[in-house]
Parts: sequence; structure tokens; C-alpha cells
Amino acid sequence: MILKSAAGTKPTELDLGQPPRMVQTRKRAHVLRWFLILLTVAVAVFFISYGRSERSRLDSLYSQGRQVAGTIAEKTYSRSSHTLHYKYVVDAREYTGLTRVNSEQYDATAIGSPATITYLPANPRVKAFGEVRADDGTAAERRNTTLGLVFGAFVFVGVVVMERSIRRDRRLCEAGVAVNGTVTDQTRGKYAKTHYKYTSGDGATRQGSAQATFGTSDLAIGASLVVLYDPSDPAISKPHKGISLARIVK
Repeated sequence: MILKSAAGTKPTELDLGQPPRMVQTRKRAHVLRWFLILLTVAVAVFFISYGRSERSRLDSLYSQGRQVAGTIAEKTYSRSSHTLHYKYVVDAREYTGLTRVNSEQYDATAIGSPATITYLPANPRVKAFGEVRADDGTAAERRNTTLGLVFGAFVFVGVVVMERSIRRDRRLCEAGVAVNGTVTDQTRGKYAKTHYKYTSGDGATRQGSAQATFGTSDLAIGASLVVLYDPSDPAISKPHKGISLARIVK
């Protein structure tokens, strides 16, 4: 198949073969897929394990802990958190800790003010700010398990999106119709995109855009590029050099 360039100076030769073509998923797609799957599992396991650890700690503090009067030593804050730093003394030895609080409690607490600290006599480094209640451990485990499942589900959505993108790229490589398109715009910045137009087999002029890649980002407006579109839905398309998750095996 020979496609003439937009400038008409030199033809662009591209032999993609006739559909159905042999297609291979690119290595980077396999790597990214497994990374997202492992990340999903790791995030869920981390939060669930941390929740169980917090429950064990708080249950021990509730059943075995003692209380001591501590002192607010410092206050720090950022856009997303407010933190109280405290110190307390057990058996003539000073220990320190910190706790995150809401903005109201942060504003109402002065440096130097007293604070109740619950600690384990067997290991005073294990502590909690304030009094530990019977259900604090269960609440902490439930909260962290929920966070783990939510974050895990969020990453899993990324896996699903990734799988759909791989299948779309494979479909275009395997059965896509190759036509000559024209670059209409280049969107720069963090999410750079190449915008283009092409004419499908039904005679309709269609617009498309795809993430800019090494093969498309430097193309000038008006330049020619090869577009693959889905024959069952001509609105689905990508520049041939913009297909990053699969490739045609020649």
C-alpha cells in the first residue's frame, strides 16, 4: 500500500498486509498489566494487614494500658493534615509521639497544654493519644480494611481500563482499515495529544485524537499520517505510529 504525503513530495510506503493480520501485544503492555495487578493486591494486603496490626495494638492498650499525663510539645500543619507532637515520661524516661487531628482540635490545643497518653507498661513506646476505648481496635481495623478495598478497587479499575486499551490496539492492528489522514492539531503539555482527520470507507470525514507518541508528537499540522480505523465502527481509530500497546507482526 502506497500512501502519498500531505505535501505530495514523497510517498510513504507502508505494507501492513491484509486483515486479519498477525498481532503481538507489546512487552511494555505486559509489564504494565502485571504491575497494576500486583499493585492492586499489594495495596489491599497492606491496608488489611495494617488494620489488623492497629487492632492488636489498640486492644492491648485497652486491656493492659496505663495512662500518664503528657504535654503538647509542638504543632505542625500542612495543606492536608494537622499534627500535634507530644511528650510523656515513664519511669524517668521521656518518650515522644504525634497524632493527627482535625483543624478545630488543632486550633483549640495550645503548645504546653496537658494531654492524656495511654501506654503499655511492658513497652512504653507503644502508646495512643488520649483514652483508648473498647471498640477503638475494631474501628481501626474496619477503617483500614475499607481503605484497602477502596484503593484496591481504584487500582483494579486501572487494570480494566488497561485491558480494554490493549484489546482496542490489538483489534486495530489485526483488522483495522489503513487510510491516509492529516494532522489537524498537536496538544502540548502533560497530556499531549495528536489530533487528526481521515476519511472512512463510507465517505465520511472523521476527526480523531490519540495520545502523542514518539512517532506522532513531532508531526506538523497538515502532515500526513497513516490511520487505522475499526471497520465495524469507523469512529474508533488511531494513528498507526500511535498504537503503543500492540504491533503488527510482519
